[in-house]
Amino acid sequence: RAGTVTLTATTTGKSFSNVNGTTFYNLVFDGVGGGWTMDSTVIVTMSGDLSILHGTVAATGLSSMTVVGNFLNNGTFTAPATGTSFSLRGNYTNNGTFNHNGGTVSFSKNSGVADSTISGSLTGTNAFYDVLFDNGPVNGSVTSETILNNMDILHNLYADGANGLYIVVNMPPLMTVGGCIINAGSLK
Repeated sequence: RAGTVTLTATTTGKSFSNVNGTTFYNLVFDGVGGGWTMDSTVIVTMSGDLSILHGTVAATGLSSMTVVGNFLNNGTFTAPATGTSFSLRGNYTNNGTFNHNGGTVSFSKNSGVADSTISGSLTGTNAFYDVLFDNGPVNGSVTSETILNNMDILHNLYADGANGLYIVVNMPPLMTVGGCIINAGSLK
């Protein structure tokens, strides 16, 4: 399935619900002053990209959110809550405000895609709570996550991947982990 669904609004209070099990290709939120809430404990998948160009998106009511492509946030994004699934398989770029909501962001891989990049504002109020790096289904190859900016993880960093996972922090950026680093795979 291909195509882009663009939601535009210039006011808050918009609801994005009753889409349980729906797969979008590209999903774009674009409206200066717009505000959307994803609710109803639904499962939402983007087989392409998720882009928040303007406005505020709160994914607090989702039970699962998967972005197979890239994630771009130029607005304000509140991630799904603790105990829910938020998986990103492409590049992550945060040029706006990211609210971790106490949850885990999983960086997994697309089949055949070995590397991805994490960039933008990743510290202070834009920090992650828990992060899982999982090299996923990459046909037995070593994968890498390249972090281009300083990155704060307020709680734990989990590394999983039997085939090997490189976390590349190009100096001078720093990665600060407030809790534990848990290596369940082959962290290099």
